[in-house]
Amino acid sequence: MTDLVRDLKYGWRMLRKRPVFALMVVVTLALAIGANTVVFTFTNLLLLRPLPVRDPATLGWVFGIDPQRGNDRARASAPDFIDYRRSLRSFSALAARSEATLTMSGRGDAERLAAAAVTANLFQVWGLRPKVGRLFRVGEDAPGAEPVVVLSHQFWQRQFAGDSAVVGSALTLDGKRVSVIGVLDPAIEIGNLSEIDVWVPLVPDPAEQGRDHRALQMVGRLAPGATHAQADAEVRALAAALERDHAVTNKGWGARVATTRDAMTGRNTWRVLALLSLAVGLLLLIACANLANAMLARSMERNREIALRVALGAGRRVLVRQLLAEYAVLSAVGGVLGLGVAYGGVRAIKAVVYEPFFALLSIDGRVVVFALGVTLVTCVLFGLAPALRAAHADPIAALAQGSARMIGGVGVRRSRASLVVAQVTLAVALTVVGALVARSMFEQTRIDLGFRTGDLWTFRVDLPQATYEDPERLRQFYDRATDRLASLPRVRSVAVVDHLPVLGGVSVTQLEVEGRPVARKADQPWATRTSTSAGYLETAAIPLIAGRALAPTDRQDALPVVVVNRELARRYFGSADQALGKRVSLGRIDTPPTWRVIVGVVGDTRPADITAPPNPEVYLPLAQEAARNVSFMLRATGGDATAASIRSLMREIDPALAVYELRTMDQALAIEQSSDVMLTGLFVSFAVIALVLAATGLYGVIAYLVSQRTREIGIRIALGAVPGVVGRMVLGEAAVLFGVGMLLGLGVALLLARGMRSFLYGIGPVDPPTYIAAAGVLAGVMFVAAFVPARRAMRVNPLSALRSD
Repeated sequence: MTDLVRDLKYGWRMLRKRPVFALMVVVTLALAIGANTVVFTFTNLLLLRPLPVRDPATLGWVFGIDPQRGNDRARASAPDFIDYRRSLRSFSALAARSEATLTMSGRGDAERLAAAAVTANLFQVWGLRPKVGRLFRVGEDAPGAEPVVVLSHQFWQRQFAGDSAVVGSALTLDGKRVSVIGVLDPAIEIGNLSEIDVWVPLVPDPAEQGRDHRALQMVGRLAPGATHAQADAEVRALAAALERDHAVTNKGWGARVATTRDAMTGRNTWRVLALLSLAVGLLLLIACANLANAMLARSMERNREIALRVALGAGRRVLVRQLLAEYAVLSAVGGVLGLGVAYGGVRAIKAVVYEPFFALLSIDGRVVVFALGVTLVTCVLFGLAPALRAAHADPIAALAQGSARMIGGVGVRRSRASLVVAQVTLAVALTVVGALVARSMFEQTRIDLGFRTGDLWTFRVDLPQATYEDPERLRQFYDRATDRLASLPRVRSVAVVDHLPVLGGVSVTQLEVEGRPVARKADQPWATRTSTSAGYLETAAIPLIAGRALAPTDRQDALPVVVVNRELARRYFGSADQALGKRVSLGRIDTPPTWRVIVGVVGDTRPADITAPPNPEVYLPLAQEAARNVSFMLRATGGDATAASIRSLMREIDPALAVYELRTMDQALAIEQSSDVMLTGLFVSFAVIALVLAATGLYGVIAYLVSQRTREIGIRIALGAVPGVVGRMVLGEAAVLFGVGMLLGLGVALLLARGMRSFLYGIGPVDPPTYIAAAGVLAGVMFVAAFVPARRAMRVNPLSALRSD
């Protein structure tokens, strides 16, 4: 231990003599270790962090499969859930949940609450416990049961300051008195569950919810001895049986069982994580190559010193140990700073991304251990070879020759040149990948969403059934609110819609076309449905292609009508003109159809995944299809003043209503796309770091070559060589290294790009403009890195060069 401490102190003293060198090494390490640690926080969250549920390995998540729309994570209907719960033997218990919104009144301003409606056994299936009070009991999710509610821990703290006396009290939710029975343990507040304010009983009622109304997420506890494979086989067999028994609603539908980890992640999660891990792995290799080059130069500079120490009796093992101690000091400082970089990176990700998943990223013990491991590996990768080379150098030759001559050996030059080629290769690959991702993101910004977002304000309200008990009351509210909002200053038009374009939350409906029977499930027409007030097309600036828009005369007692988008008209009728006047029926196809006349065709709007093609869509008059959860859309100018006016007016109309998500459409879209922007930023950042490190490495090698050839260059100039020729000679050597690295890097980039084909939009993995632009940027940076030492070579004084040896 004493020797180790002495070696570390010696290493620290040596580094203090070369502060610029030490700073370069530490910064390089910090960037490489920090980038790898940031990406590892994703792996830690997805794979290593314990989940706050009992034995997650024995949970099975049952998803529906809808091959018509390519969805293998579909939800279940209430009747299907009841059949699954009654019939499955590979599960000891099966539970379900869905999302809802509730309005809490009676405690100051009305507040919108995010609610989870769950069957009474869900908490038992998950193995959760209450923090205060109790959780749901069997029977409290039955029709007619006394209304009860369980509070989330964060809502309990925010609204009631953690007062346990709230248990046993009552809240007014959607106009109804509900008893508070408990507070849930805070451990479950992860991801999307962290947004839940209250948990309420779910009453699956087949009489009200048909088999084509799929809104329930199912999860169960596997029976003792049962495996996921067995459960999956049983679920698939039961889905096939339901398809036979209920051919109208379940034809073509399947089901599968997923593990907890699979259920936590999206379809492309693992591929994105693999690409990010590969990118930072390449970045780490570039950093190690850069540092190995620097250490080779450093060790060769000290060749004479080391030779003297060997001649005086110092053991080679001691020398290697001391050199590694010096590198260990650099690595330790770089590792600590790398953790700081990672901490800042995680904080930045949380600040710019609004998805709850990213809020869970953290620097915990496992992440720190990973960073220490990367630091140790990096130290070995960039320090071991230079240390061994320096310690085993021939002391007689080193003492007989000047250090400058000694470090110009062919082997060293080749080693350093090979490291630079490797750096350039990896930097080219990362730069091209970053450029492809950035170009793809730019192409997404050019997508026509189908409506105009500028000066478009939106907000949401939920109308409780206790107050707005029938469709007529709902229609009166729509009319009163739109009239009052339209009278506000700076407001040009107002509309009401049950869901906003692009932002998700769409409702998919079966579609029956009059006179067109369907033989196969795959041929069954479908569409997303949107209920809107008159003036929606004008407010959203969606173009009218044929026919007319929905009008104020499309009331409850008028002819049932519908407006469709261009994609629906093309897909099911051939053209917009042919769709006009045709009749369609929406909704449950196991009941007699309610025919609606197509009176207009409008332009397409994009789905939530804006890179996907438009869905067929139908627009229904809100007066004929009233909705309780609606969004208001206003074409208006002004900033905070407009928002304040909207809130004040809605409070006057109904103080019991909670106005939420009041923002511009541009703000809403920025939130929606923040994770894509963040991932693009990560790839581009890694590419920029790789580019800087590679340029630094090239500069170091060329500067090294110039310093070793100072005498030769001086002789050339003394014999009449033009400085420009000397400069071209130096740049030519750099061009060879860069050219070889460029060719190899383009090949690696092509392989990586093919693996990320599914993430690119508007471009392919081989996009010549992107490759050319990336190569041009690289060439420019590398030219600058090589030009500085070339310019120095052109200015060599021949007399000084000849005297230097």
